[in-house]
Amino acid sequence: MKNENIKSGQLYESNIENCPVFIPEKLSLFKFEFSLQKLKRIKGSFLYFESQFELYFYKFLSGGKSLTNDFVDVIVQDLYLWKSANVARSVYVKEVVNAAIKYEKVVNILIRNKKLTKSVLLKQNKLLRPRGKLFGIRETPMRAGDPKTNKYAFYCAPHECINELFVDLIQYIESDNSSVLNKSLIGMIQFIFIHPYKDGNGRTSRALFLSQMQPKYGLSSSSLFLIYLKNINPEEYYAAMHGFRNSNFEKLKLFYMQAIVWVNQSLDELQDLFDGYVSKIGKNKFKVEYSQIVIKVDLNQRVDESVFQFHSKKAGKNIYINTALLNVLNQFDYYLRYELRKHQSN
Repeated sequence: MKNENIKSGQLYESNIENCPVFIPEKLSLFKFEFSLQKLKRIKGSFLYFESQFELYFYKFLSGGKSLTNDFVDVIVQDLYLWKSANVARSVYVKEVVNAAIKYEKVVNILIRNKKLTKSVLLKQNKLLRPRGKLFGIRETPMRAGDPKTNKYAFYCAPHECINELFVDLIQYIESDNSSVLNKSLIGMIQFIFIHPYKDGNGRTSRALFLSQMQPKYGLSSSSLFLIYLKNINPEEYYAAMHGFRNSNFEKLKLFYMQAIVWVNQSLDELQDLFDGYVSKIGKNKFKVEYSQIVIKVDLNQRVDESVFQFHSKKAGKNIYINTALLNVLNQFDYYLRYELRKHQSN
């Protein structure tokens, strides 16, 4: 099929065998709603803690050589020491944190951009790609997923159709025809179908998802949704995409509902951990600095030793670690690892 025959809103069958591509404008008809009260309620309820999970969540989503699809066994404490006090203890941690900070920067740039364009996305893709990797629009066929380990792996849209499909994708995301949640998920899936870049398509698609979701639902809700897709249940995600690519929306609807149920469950778990932390430090001590993993105070200042542990001295400051809050992060990390093992065994 020639490029000029592609029209907005049609179901396009590519030249590559078994590779249908949905042009996003058609998906304005793909409407279903869920009960999102819990997601909406959660937004802002982690007022003092949301920033503590920035690196924690971003480290799972930023991709790169040091961050695989499996959870990365890096001490959370080191992550925050590197970002907040610049005293991380290993080169490996530095590599992981730099990837996460870069990812955070890209998400924030996309959030601030009032209008999404192909050029804006391409610039952010360049920021996300590891050194030495190819950059730019791909000019050859590309497959998403490894067919040796994933029976739902597929060839992406033909490279000669990328420009037209990109136009429709952006039109869909910028339109008012669908909910934020729908546009975020379907827009990310369509981006993966197009796979426009030589490298970093997964990272860029996740950054695009977060930039749409985060302003409305907050970082925790949005990141957990992605962690469910990317880490906890990727096999079902690919199966849902497979059905979606072949005109079967039911699997995607079911997966969509499962993801939201899991996100709500995980947010409850996280909220319980924070409630326990607040109870431990006492309401009369609940100050902004008590929500920091690492704090730096003047040498003559004292902090509550039941909450903070002394770490080091640097540039006229005492550096303390909030061990109580660090324990919250570690407990949630254990929870996610348990969920991962549970889904892998099913």
